[in-house]
Amino acid sequence: AWGVQLRGDEGPVPSADMFGAGGGGGTPIVADPNLGLQVGPSAQDTMIVWMNLREKNRNADEIVTGRLENLVLATAGALQKITSSDDIEVTPLLTTTEEASTVADFMFRLGSPNPAQLMRDFTPGSSEITLAYKISGRFQTAFPDGKPADPQAPMPERELGRTGHSVRLFSLGGQATVEKENRADDAVGIIHRAIDLGVNYLDTAPYYGPSQDYFGEVMKDRRREVFLASKTHARTRDGSLKLLEDSLKRLQTDQIDLWQLHNIRTDADLKKIFAKDGAIHALREAQEQKMVRFLGITGHRDPEVLIRGIERFNFDCILMSLNAADRHHLSFIEKLLPLAVRKQMGVIGMKVPARGRLFREEGLRNMKEAVDYVWTLPVSTIIVGCDSIPQLEENIRLAQEFEPMAPEKMEELERLTASYVKEASFFKYWS
Repeated sequence: AWGVQLRGDEGPVPSADMFGAGGGGGTPIVADPNLGLQVGPSAQDTMIVWMNLREKNRNADEIVTGRLENLVLATAGALQKITSSDDIEVTPLLTTTEEASTVADFMFRLGSPNPAQLMRDFTPGSSEITLAYKISGRFQTAFPDGKPADPQAPMPERELGRTGHSVRLFSLGGQATVEKENRADDAVGIIHRAIDLGVNYLDTAPYYGPSQDYFGEVMKDRRREVFLASKTHARTRDGSLKLLEDSLKRLQTDQIDLWQLHNIRTDADLKKIFAKDGAIHALREAQEQKMVRFLGITGHRDPEVLIRGIERFNFDCILMSLNAADRHHLSFIEKLLPLAVRKQMGVIGMKVPARGRLFREEGLRNMKEAVDYVWTLPVSTIIVGCDSIPQLEENIRLAQEFEPMAPEKMEELERLTASYVKEASFFKYWS
């Protein structure tokens, strides 16, 4: 995502909140301190800049409107220079309910982290004035250094535990565009492009809306090219087997490579799973019947619960949350990760950018820092959901160019996240 802050002659305009969004991971490629403007790489043909001006500041409307327009034009000019595009246009968006819905739809397509909040922000009310502009053009080349992924460049590989599979550093998660309704063409395009660029591990789950259906459209022709992972969120044997039957049908395959217990949060979950009618029996039976090859467990709430889980059963893989804010609260890195490595499990990292909440001016600044930090840990791969093909390509390019991060740099990033750890670890347990 990219952001714009509105500044007056004496600093930011009070209570004027400005935001921008686009694909690509947020690495700034233009920063104008005089305007307070930052533009990040976009994965789309459309960008939206919007602002809410609270009721108490209505007297600043004329000043704010003029400065917003100037910022938007500066953004368009910067993109035109970077992308060598001659067809970038700026269009004002009005604030009627119908127009607001259109803007929300644009932002949803651009991967807004919170479409519901966005819709509220764009719905005019008595307490705020909403201003918005659309920037249109061809932005596909607007990467931090002007380069997408190189289709010919190899991605580093690591062993996925004891499975015998050599997995690439970057793997495709089944969320973002790949879990959204009515996005089949976009989702299938992302999946095909990921495989074309060397991704050989795909992650999905019944809980991710139409994700399995989208993967299935690709798997019917390209199943042998990837290691396919799915999950069960049921805690019983019968419920899990029913989900597995449905997953196989939707994924258009007769076997899943890795079947995982999804989102293990509490000891109560473990008690249900290991009960006489628990899901662990479904995992064993499915493996014996060759419906699945390997078994795994996933979680991002409490590492101690997962420690007890993998001590109780010899899982092949574990999917856990890992990012630069981890060590500050309920750390998965300190105890769970070393235990998984000792047990020779395949380790898959998730929540690497924390849905964008890891990025801020005084913290981590870009996707490169986020992924390099986790790839330097003893993990097999990471899964990241992507909003678009260019965003996917950028992430793969980062994997192609990865070099281990120095310990001093990792410690620096950990220090930077200390001030906003709750936001960057929102998925963990907080009392």
